[in-house]
Amino acid sequence: PLREATYGWFAQWLQGRGNGAPIPEPADLNVPETLDPILQCIKEDFPWPATARSMVELNRAEAARLIAGQGQASRADLAALFGEEPAPFAPQAQALPAFAWENCQVEPLALETEPGLRIAANLVTPARAATKRAVLLVTTGDRKQAASEGLGKAILAAGIPLLVLNPRGTGEKTFHENHFASNGVMVGRPLFAQMVWDIRQSLAWLRQRGFARVALHAQGPGGLLALAAACQAETQGVLVHSLPASFADGLADKNPYPLWFYLPNVLKVLDVPRLLALPKAPVLADAADAEAIAWLQRTLA
Repeated sequence: PLREATYGWFAQWLQGRGNGAPIPEPADLNVPETLDPILQCIKEDFPWPATARSMVELNRAEAARLIAGQGQASRADLAALFGEEPAPFAPQAQALPAFAWENCQVEPLALETEPGLRIAANLVTPARAATKRAVLLVTTGDRKQAASEGLGKAILAAGIPLLVLNPRGTGEKTFHENHFASNGVMVGRPLFAQMVWDIRQSLAWLRQRGFARVALHAQGPGGLLALAAACQAETQGVLVHSLPASFADGLADKNPYPLWFYLPNVLKVLDVPRLLALPKAPVLADAADAEAIAWLQRTLA
């Protein structure tokens, strides 16, 4: 029964056939006791046939074919990958008691980006902060570390407030990443797209808070989220560091990136170089801290 229910689900959602009802197996279904060797799991005592290719090799070849056939994708093409957007919702923030840290005031926040869905963020305001301008720093790791090292530290030292954000699925979490990513595909909103939505809503919340000019900053694969958000929301600039060169870089025997990185069908539409060209705001990539701060000062002025 489970197999037959699975046949029905895949027929409806992957082939566009039927209504999802179980599809009975043929009465004369003949499953050979011994599979063709190329389909067997590979063990040390059973080497691959000389002509066989691994799943990763097949995927890399398909990725190369798709990249070669890409056109000049638009922002609308990117949005189509993300599925249907949630209903309009004004983001809200639940603030915990603020505290002093490194000559700054830190406000721990639970940002509600969809009804009932809250993500963690820290609004860090230097003692002599610039008014009405800020940087939204997107991180998938420790928020304190992001604010106390590298460009995050330099931004605060320059007197620019910093909203350090963990999009959903990152930071403090108590779920299985595979379930979260696969469930996003099932509901038609990939986890990548949901995280981009969180960034967009966080930008909107900063506007509500009175910050008229806001730039985005992220490193590594998180920079792809920032770029995608800048294609759909108003921001004054995007600072990215150490971007993956291609979405195809994720195709390996062991996933080098978190599962949210693997945006379904992305290589049918665009790759990282094209994504870099799509934001409405200027983009600065891999700048030294001093250059990045000078660029921010000009961009947010």
